[in-house]
Amino acid sequence: MTTAIFPSKLCIRACWHSDLANCFTGAVAYTGDILDDFAASKRGPIYADLPVEMGMLVEDRASHFCGDVVRWSAEGVTLQDRNDYIRHFTWKPGGFLIEGKPVTLVRPATAQAATQRITASGSVAGDGRARVAAASRIWVEGKHDAELLEHVWGDDLRELGIVVEPLHGADDLAAAVAEFAPSADRRLGVLLDHLVAGSKETRIAETVSDPNVLITGHPFVDVWAGIRPKVLGLDEWPEVPRRDENGRDVSWKEGLCAALGVPFDGFWPRLRNQVNTFADATGDHQWIHIDPERAKAGPFGGPIAHGYLTLSLGPMLSPQIFAVSGVAMGVNYGAGKIRFPSPVPVGSKLRLGVTLTSVDDIAGGAQVTQEFVFEVEGAAKPSCVAEVIFRYYV
Repeated sequence: MTTAIFPSKLCIRACWHSDLANCFTGAVAYTGDILDDFAASKRGPIYADLPVEMGMLVEDRASHFCGDVVRWSAEGVTLQDRNDYIRHFTWKPGGFLIEGKPVTLVRPATAQAATQRITASGSVAGDGRARVAAASRIWVEGKHDAELLEHVWGDDLRELGIVVEPLHGADDLAAAVAEFAPSADRRLGVLLDHLVAGSKETRIAETVSDPNVLITGHPFVDVWAGIRPKVLGLDEWPEVPRRDENGRDVSWKEGLCAALGVPFDGFWPRLRNQVNTFADATGDHQWIHIDPERAKAGPFGGPIAHGYLTLSLGPMLSPQIFAVSGVAMGVNYGAGKIRFPSPVPVGSKLRLGVTLTSVDDIAGGAQVTQEFVFEVEGAAKPSCVAEVIFRYYV
């Protein structure tokens, strides 16, 4: 058999032409072959690509979680449902439903990530532009009440242009309201402590009657008591007597600090700042971390710390083990392999071990790789093993 190679396109069909050269000239349209057909038969359905938009109502097909898009990134999209629960989902072909139809959500071509964020209160933050203060006001009894309100709802209030002002005592509330002169365009909200039946604060509130004034409050004797004691590792706040052994009136704040054996100065900022827990910061509110009662029946017999909270303790613990001198600055360059072999029960004792594994020259300094091993006292396996990388510049 003789094989001939021609420089022109091969005609695959049967050839009946007397002029053989005509079989190898001109373009032949190929629509595929048997392997293409086989591969096509094995492919799943093809879904339409849909660029994600802020506020888009989406349902995850796997979990049936339905909510509005509140942010996205290279890793995935974040949804918030009508109960303000937030969940994160990866980008996946046909993974979401829009008006009952499966689609593939994709990032917009002109945007790398969503610019909106979730505020401390769980709402979607606005554009951050300065607002002219509205005529309406919110009054609270003292500066600690104002700070807590700002801490949780500050973003929302700034978006509306509402100013929060401390009353520094509510005994003359009726006179202060009359001087403020509320109206339909100048409304007033008042937040009082210990607003329960028969209390002094309730009697004060009853002296004000104006359709443009809303007086509300909490049942606690002090706003400090409105913060969950669990943020300080307590099951409940201690009982605080109204007077000391000498018959002197004692404020609830002072009595609390005395009962806990901590100085009054500086305690409030510490307590206030604990309102933003690690779960709040990361959006990870899984019950194994934050619900002690449910966690008791879970796989670990109680609540456990977030894995990434354990890892984040490295910068705090590592200076107790080693020190780096003679450098101008150091930066956390990232991490390699990270594993969480065993849990960290809430309340357990944790220690860190560090092994220096390599030091490499880089422009202007050195790259240092270390192995961090976190261990819970009495545990058979480490709780976290991580390869962490730092860069130091001279």
